[in-house]
Amino acid sequence: MPNSRLRIALLALATAALLLGACGGQAAAPPTATAAPAAASPTAYAYVEETFADVPRVPLEEAKAAYFDHSAVFVDVRSAGEYQYGHIPGSINIYFPTVEQHLSELDKQKWIITYCA
Repeated sequence: MPNSRLRIALLALATAALLLGACGGQAAAPPTATAAPAAASPTAYAYVEETFADVPRVPLEEAKAAYFDHSAVFVDVRSAGEYQYGHIPGSINIYFPTVEQHLSELDKQKWIITYCA
C-alpha cells in the first residue's frame, strides 16, 4: 500500500530530523541519563540529550525537502544491527566510529545529513 509506505517514510524522516546531529563527536560516551523519581516505575529514566554547539541542527522542513528532492544523502551512523532494525528509506549506513574511513564514498556534491535515531 503506497500511502502507508509514504507515511512510514515521513514518520522515520521526522523522527530522524528531530535528532539529526545528536550523535555528535563522542560516540564512545554513553548517553547521560538520570533516574526517575521514586514514584515512577523502576525502568523509567529521563533522557538528557547531549548537545554540541558546533553541530548544526537541520529543521524538519529542510530535511523533508532535501529527502524528497534528493538533494541530500542521509547517513545513519548507528551500528549495522540498529540500521537493519529500522532506518530512513534510501539512507546509507556508516557506523559512527568509521565515518572518517568512508568519507570518500560520499557524494560531496550533495548535502550530507547524518542521524542516529
